[in-house]
Amino acid sequence: MHQPHNPPSLSDLQHALAAAILRRGVDTTRAREVSDWMAVPARIDPGSRLAVYTEGYPARLLEALRETFPAVAHLIGASTFAALVARFIRAVEIHSSNLNRCGESLPHFIREDAISESLPFLADLATLECAVQRAFHAYEQPALLAHQFEVATLAEWEATVLQFQPSVAVVHSPWPTLDLWRARDTPRDEIDIDLNDRAQSVVVERRGLDVHCTAIDHVEANLLAKLLAGAPLGEAIHGIATENGADIPVGDWFSAWMRSQWIVGYAVSPLPGT
Repeated sequence: MHQPHNPPSLSDLQHALAAAILRRGVDTTRAREVSDWMAVPARIDPGSRLAVYTEGYPARLLEALRETFPAVAHLIGASTFAALVARFIRAVEIHSSNLNRCGESLPHFIREDAISESLPFLADLATLECAVQRAFHAYEQPALLAHQFEVATLAEWEATVLQFQPSVAVVHSPWPTLDLWRARDTPRDEIDIDLNDRAQSVVVERRGLDVHCTAIDHVEANLLAKLLAGAPLGEAIHGIATENGADIPVGDWFSAWMRSQWIVGYAVSPLPGT
């Protein structure tokens, strides 16, 4: 086996190998590097050895993505989903070695893919299913107890950044994504969901080993999304009040989040002049 004097980096070899397996375009130099640096038994052609994976690995990716996106796969049908995945793995470089995360960029891909022209709700449904997948594998942390929440002044309260369970997420869509997600076990010819003017905000959370998706008020969802993104309480509440009027039940929402054990900690941002 001939090996060049300047061996390729491990990263280069991994990218070239993945491109060859997934049948993406790969330049001649990279292809030769993979062949030159593959350790194969005598009298075995490296190309033949590599061919073993050209069907198996994409098939495993399809299986993994079908497990992550059961509603998407069910609603569009097996053959259409397989074709979508084939386009996805040819176009998008998968960086994670964890198959549970190999579909994290699929919602964005769907949004740019031609399939969204006829199924405009599909990307948001995929986003919800990504959140469900992340919630299932998230590490559950001890919840913050009420007596542990100690903020002395109004200024400190406004500067407080809440920390949430990693499983908690909010997905807002102009489409009824929760209804579509719940239809993943309904026979396709029995699905009858009105898509017109059916915006839904959905909170995703894990309770024990089960992931739950629940529709919530759009204003509460907007506030929760801002807080999940790291906005201080004062900034987030002021933004919501400006958009929706001052009469919003923030205290009730906060109490409900505490009872649901979504909040695991908090930090007070430095106050001006300190």
